[in-house]
Amino acid sequence: MKVILRVSIFGLLLPIVLIVGCSKKEDEKVKQPEIKYDQTIISDKDGSHMKYIPGGEFEMGDYLREGNKNELPKHQVYLHSFYMDIGEVTVGQYRKFLEEKYSNNLEDRDSSESIFSQPGWGEIEGYSTTDQHPMIYVSWYDAMQYATWAGKRLPTEAEWEYAARGGQIGLRYPWGNYLDMTLANYGSGVGGTSSPGAYAPRLAGPPPSGAPAPRTLKEDDLEKKAASYGLKNMAANVSEWCLDEWDADFYQKCKDNEDVRKGPTRNPFSGGKIVDIMKGFSAITTPRVLRGGAWNSYNFRVRVSYRNGVPPKFTSNNVGFRCVKDAFP
Repeated sequence: MKVILRVSIFGLLLPIVLIVGCSKKEDEKVKQPEIKYDQTIISDKDGSHMKYIPGGEFEMGDYLREGNKNELPKHQVYLHSFYMDIGEVTVGQYRKFLEEKYSNNLEDRDSSESIFSQPGWGEIEGYSTTDQHPMIYVSWYDAMQYATWAGKRLPTEAEWEYAARGGQIGLRYPWGNYLDMTLANYGSGVGGTSSPGAYAPRLAGPPPSGAPAPRTLKEDDLEKKAASYGLKNMAANVSEWCLDEWDADFYQKCKDNEDVRKGPTRNPFSGGKIVDIMKGFSAITTPRVLRGGAWNSYNFRVRVSYRNGVPPKFTSNNVGFRCVKDAFP
C-alpha cells in the first residue's frame, strides 16, 4: 500500500530494539527507545491516519482475575510491528467505499458477495449522526470487505489488545484502573445509576443543533483523550470486529504452546492462517471476536481484557471496526 504522507521529523529509517519490561507494577510502562522513523501514515485509499505500533512481547489476558474464564490464563505473546487506524472507520469513509466499489449500488455486485447487505442509513443516523461518527450496523463480512478494498485487514485479537494496552502492564483500562465519562463513551442507556446524568458523555462541545441525543461519539468528542499509542476510542464507543474465530479456550491453547516452546506464542491467531481467511472470508460461518465495549456497555465490558464472540452476520447499533496493516510485509 502506498503511503502518501510522512509526518516524522527524523528522516531515515533506523533499526529498532524493543526492550520488554517484566515488572508486575501496574503503572509501569514497557521501555521503548525513541522511534526514529515515521510514526504516523495516511492511507491513500480511505484517508485514515494510522499509528505505528512497535512489535514486541506482552502478557495477554486478565491480570486482575476479575473477568470471565475465557480471559484466562494470562500468556506471553510476541507480535510483529504493524500500523493501526487511529480512529474507528467512519460513516463517511464507509460511504466512500460503497461509492467507489459499487457506485453506491449493491445490486451491481457479483452474486458470490450476496452475504453483504445495503446499510440502513436511517437506523445508522439515529446513533451515528454525521459522516465523522463511527460506522455501525456492519457485519464481520462488511468490515472484511472494507478492509480488503482499503488494502488493509482487521486486527487479530492479540494485536487489538496489545495496541489497546499501549505498553502498560496489568491495567484494567488502556490508561489505568479507573473509568469515568471523560475517558470513554460507555454506559448510556443501561441504567442502574443514582444520578440521572451519570452516563451522559462529557463532550468537548455541544452536539449539532437539533441532532438526536448522541450515542456514538466522533474521534475527538471527549474532553480528555487518554489513548494508547495515540489511538482513539479503544475503550467503548463501539465494539470492534477482529479477524479471529471466536474460541473461548484459545488462551489455554496459547499457554500450552508457550510452555512447550519455552517462549512466547508468536503472532497468535485463532481459526487458521491469516492469508487464507483474507482470501476466503465470504465462505466463513464460524463466530468472530468482538473487542472494546461500546456506548451502552457496563464498565465490565470496557476492560481491555474483555472478549466476546458473535456470528459473522451479526450487526448492531454498537458494533463497528478499525483496520490494521503490516509494517513490514
